[in-house]
Amino acid sequence: MNTDHGATDADQLTANTAFVAIDKGLLSGKVNEQVEAIVKFPALFDRHPFPLLINSSMLKLADVFRIGSNFTRLCILRVCQQSERHLDKILNVDEVVRRIFSVTHSNDPVARGLALSTLGSLSAIIPQRKQVHHSIRQALDSRDPAELEAGIVAAQRFAAVSKTFATNISERISEMVQGVTTPVDIKLKLLNILQHMHHDTQTAAAVRQLCLRLLPSFPSEQFVMTTLNVLTKLAAQTLVDIPEQVDLLLGYLNNDVRRAVKSAVLRDLLELSRQAAPLWSQENQSSLIEFAAGTRYTAVKTAALSVLVCLARSVSVRQFDLAPHGPLMRLCRAGACHQEARVAGRAVQLLTALAVHCQETGTRPDVTEAAVAACDCAAGRPTSNDVYLVMWLRFGHHGVAAALLRPTLCQVSTEQMHFWLSALVELSEAEAALVAPPHDDLGTLSAAAQRYARGLSALRATTSPTQLLEFPAEFCRLRWRCLQAHIHLWTACRTLQTSPPPCLQKSGAEFSALAEEYGRLYRSSFDADPDSLACLERLQRCCLLVAQAVDWAVRRGNPETFRRQHC
Repeated sequence: MNTDHGATDADQLTANTAFVAIDKGLLSGKVNEQVEAIVKFPALFDRHPFPLLINSSMLKLADVFRIGSNFTRLCILRVCQQSERHLDKILNVDEVVRRIFSVTHSNDPVARGLALSTLGSLSAIIPQRKQVHHSIRQALDSRDPAELEAGIVAAQRFAAVSKTFATNISERISEMVQGVTTPVDIKLKLLNILQHMHHDTQTAAAVRQLCLRLLPSFPSEQFVMTTLNVLTKLAAQTLVDIPEQVDLLLGYLNNDVRRAVKSAVLRDLLELSRQAAPLWSQENQSSLIEFAAGTRYTAVKTAALSVLVCLARSVSVRQFDLAPHGPLMRLCRAGACHQEARVAGRAVQLLTALAVHCQETGTRPDVTEAAVAACDCAAGRPTSNDVYLVMWLRFGHHGVAAALLRPTLCQVSTEQMHFWLSALVELSEAEAALVAPPHDDLGTLSAAAQRYARGLSALRATTSPTQLLEFPAEFCRLRWRCLQAHIHLWTACRTLQTSPPPCLQKSGAEFSALAEEYGRLYRSSFDADPDSLACLERLQRCCLLVAQAVDWAVRRGNPETFRRQHC
């Protein structure tokens, strides 16, 4: 077997050797050796994702699937499910499908079910195969539970990728869901297929009306949760039904007394707030705020606050009523001082989002004051919740963050986590020392640099093969070098009378080199978040400005340079 021409000779040799070894196990007459060979294919595909290798392997597996036992077929099904990201590299798709599809004509319903499940895992590369669509429809009429369940799973996979299949099967699924003889557990599985009926407006509208009719007819907890989730996913795809869906969910949130239903509704509302926050009306927000203020369940209140946080971080924040004594601000103040850390953390996050909006628009300074007061209230209780730590670090309160971090050093179970927390403590205390008065003390810079050195050592000790932490370690190293450069500049300025310009020139060169290193880190971290990249750019510019200022001072203080400039 030959692999891709782009692969190196060593890769080709390794891939060929591995394939020959596995193929030898497939040809074995012993079932245990066949199964052992089959389960090695996902790892082989990950190590050598060559199209020719994957194509040859899938042809071999399809042959074994056609003539093998149900157990080997089940193992091949697992291989297909674990290797879905490599299936598009199959070259002889028709041949692979033909060999697997031949099993659907077997007299064994279990074998037919395994064949349909395997074809369902291949749905991404065979979405429009009419013969497979027909076999799935036949499986939905089967009286064998295994074949029926396999047909449902395959139908869900094909409905997600094929508009033709979804449109044609929707009527049959609707009949089965409404049928009196269909068991409730089967109806719940069939409902999950309906969430993919969004390829055209007419079918999506018909499915929505069907689900709305089913809600009062089947009031059981699981049925209501599943139906509402299907309606939510349909609305998120079609967009036109989102306002109506938000109203429906809020109605169940306020009127249904079952806690599980409330939690499921809030998960759906969170999904809609992430995907279509601008479509929420002010009445929807007021209803959710009123519910969050009135519920006594901690988990439910936390989930409701999470939805409000998501809305506050979007353009919908403009619709919030930020009156000092309004329902929203009362909810935030009460939640920030709640006895449960989860509720307090979400309330602080909500106030923070509102304060950020007010600062950006230059309005309502009282909201920012309320956020600070809420932070003070939240920080007054001992908690292991990391929301407060992130909050204090984000707003530059490094001393408070260090005070919260230090007690956790003796509460961790791994050495790696201990080093990580030690690094955070040292870095937080270093930054806290820099902003604390007096700001012009050389000893403060030296102490901060020493703490950064210890923090950097602890951070490097945290790294592992799975967590390299390259960006944090390099960022902290440059910060430490920046502090050292300022110390050298300070010392050079203080000894300017005894060591004129050459000493300053070295300091300017140090800042220039530091700016280049920040630039290299910026270029190597192109996939970082925008805020981190902007921070690196600002730090690079600061170093360049200091270097230019030092260079200007040296030139002004050098008589020879002054004489050349004015001659």
